[in-house]
Amino acid sequence: MMESRTRKFRSHFTPRLVAGVIMATFLMILAGCRSSADIEIPLTLIPPTATSVVEETLTPVPPPPETLIICLNQEPESLFLYSEELMYGPAAAESRAVLQALYDGPLDLLDDGIAPVMLNGLQTFENGKVVLEPVTVAESDVYLNPVSMQAENLRPGAPYLPQGCRGPECMTNYSGGEIVMEQMAVEFELQDGWRWSDGESVRASDSVFSYQLDSSSELSTTKYLVARTQSYLAFDDLRVQWISIPGFLDPDFATLFWSPLPEHQLGALGAGDLPIADLAARMPLGWGAYMLETWAPGEQIMLIPNPNYTRSAEGLPEFDRLIFRFVGDDGRVGVQQLLTGECDVLDESVLGVLDASLLEPYLAVGGIDLSWAVEPEVGMLIFNTAPIGRQGEAYFQAPAARQAVGACLDRAALVEDLFAGYGVLPETWPLGEIIDEPTAFPIIAFDPQTGRDLLRSIGWVEVEGEPDQPRVAWGVPGVSNGTRLSVSFSSTGSALDVAISARLQQDLVGCGFEVQIQTVTFEEWVEPWPQGVIFGRGFDMTHTRWPVWVTPVCEVLAGREIPGADHPYGINASGISDLAYNQA
Repeated sequence: MMESRTRKFRSHFTPRLVAGVIMATFLMILAGCRSSADIEIPLTLIPPTATSVVEETLTPVPPPPETLIICLNQEPESLFLYSEELMYGPAAAESRAVLQALYDGPLDLLDDGIAPVMLNGLQTFENGKVVLEPVTVAESDVYLNPVSMQAENLRPGAPYLPQGCRGPECMTNYSGGEIVMEQMAVEFELQDGWRWSDGESVRASDSVFSYQLDSSSELSTTKYLVARTQSYLAFDDLRVQWISIPGFLDPDFATLFWSPLPEHQLGALGAGDLPIADLAARMPLGWGAYMLETWAPGEQIMLIPNPNYTRSAEGLPEFDRLIFRFVGDDGRVGVQQLLTGECDVLDESVLGVLDASLLEPYLAVGGIDLSWAVEPEVGMLIFNTAPIGRQGEAYFQAPAARQAVGACLDRAALVEDLFAGYGVLPETWPLGEIIDEPTAFPIIAFDPQTGRDLLRSIGWVEVEGEPDQPRVAWGVPGVSNGTRLSVSFSSTGSALDVAISARLQQDLVGCGFEVQIQTVTFEEWVEPWPQGVIFGRGFDMTHTRWPVWVTPVCEVLAGREIPGADHPYGINASGISDLAYNQA
């Protein structure tokens, strides 16, 4: 059975609200780069002779270095690929911005798909780089359970997909002995010539080393793909092969290459030591256009060209110095530093969509260019359909309650007012997908009366004579009679989250909800089961920004991703599970 998933991309997202697709913001002064004012220009004087007139001759002055200054909100906490700070931390986006300059690929995600950067071509069935192979499986062997979609040990009575089977219609229950299933094998080949910034060659073994670190119990990675991997081995210096556990046939096979890490530099260190080791977290080696030169804590990170960059013969990179400054999230301060030349580029972390209006006076007269690019991320409301430890308070167990929120929330106005017109509302579900029967997945239109009717249909009634009071439950599935429709909305304290929380609260009050805004820190939002407010299902409603990247967001609602003791890093915070959906 083909299974979609978000693998590593899942573990690197920053949960923030979006009400459509949010845009990444980059602001650049058109004048571009200039030399720093503190560069000392050397002068050489020719000494006079006793009989000559003193003449001063200047030697040719080398041109000042071309410098690009990118201003970020926070200082990165770590640049180690598998650190908790980079995967889940509040400065994760800033860390990734720096890593974009240190690494190049290994794959680029473009509008029309995946493009290899340091690999020789994409993997396909047609070119023989991807094959399905029969494999003999016996009791206790690890395989993919096609119902739970988890890696499990094969036991008598457990379901499995025999060789040639792709769906539930041919699923069989195991009765003992040896059976034949299928597994996927994918071969990747590095382009020759890639080197680390210290001059050592990038080898296939560096990718295997990265896989081994991802597998380590000492690092808090999701282990999603690791659990579904039977082997990941290097054939030679350039080739590596991934083999799945039986039954796991990944449609995103072209992405199953672990980003290399320098084994020659980090191999002697323990996996648990790497997140705090300067070699990995503060001065990492890369193979990209730049290398890290200096890191001034609290001030800036300076990068210089990597002399071993494989594309240096093409005149790349274009800048002699790349400086990442940390200026905070005050948009007004950011704009001022943009105008004074202290920043060439403002990252979205400094100037988000709420601050776009600050630029309007300057855009008209020129000198500043506002560039927006659609991020492959989608904003969603998440409803807790199965609260833990709160008997009789499953406010959103009934689908009609969730549909009512959709009808009562004016998403189009929210996007227009808060996202400066740069947000995009989806027109289909799954998002952006071409589906055979679009009417089977209707997008709920803004219609408060429909929302009120939906609530009334499942037992949420108005208090007689008190229309401004929250509705009360009488016969609502999962809710005790007499319970007020007073729900919590968990949100981080960012300016954008606060603005959207207020708008949602305003819209839902008109339909008979009482909405209590619960502010949680970023760390509380991402904390795994069971302590986490969100993934421990101690909330009513929340929101997040989910990276679509390669696959759609379907996995967020899969039953196999419900967090629990056996899967604390599951991503289905809603608790919803539908057998037909899980097997789709």
